[in-house]
Amino acid sequence: MNMVSVGRPLKRLALLVLFTLGVAVPSWAQVKITQGPEQIAVDIDGKPFTVLYISGKDLNRPYLHPLRSASGKIVNRSFPAGQLPGETTDHPHHAGLFYGHGDVNGFNYWAIQNVPTSPSKADATMGRIVLTQVVSVKSGKESGSVDAVFNWLTPDGSRC
Repeated sequence: MNMVSVGRPLKRLALLVLFTLGVAVPSWAQVKITQGPEQIAVDIDGKPFTVLYISGKDLNRPYLHPLRSASGKIVNRSFPAGQLPGETTDHPHHAGLFYGHGDVNGFNYWAIQNVPTSPSKADATMGRIVLTQVVSVKSGKESGSVDAVFNWLTPDGSRC
């Protein structure tokens, strides 16, 4: 079985499923999705819900941050996207809600950090997940969707 040909559609589907779960709302909610050059904002009934970070200078993997409850309370920590007083700084690869795996064809797509890091031995196996194309962004009365394609790259920039 060719892992690349099977893996790419599964990776795309997994990202779409994660994002769709993130924007599941009651049937009365207005969902507005706004695409910018580096992020896609999701508002529900005129209130911020989350942001999908899709590109940028230090972005090595897309992620949703912050995540809010129906009441608007942020339910995940800010670090490493920002930092609140008293918040821990461990696990800098835990940025918002993301999708990744620790071993895909020998490369690590789990411990990816979206902050500059010092060179290390781990760099030889650390992959990156980068935006290829935003296919569509749709707002709606009851739901919204984002269809995007991401490539999983090896440290030398070739596709995994």
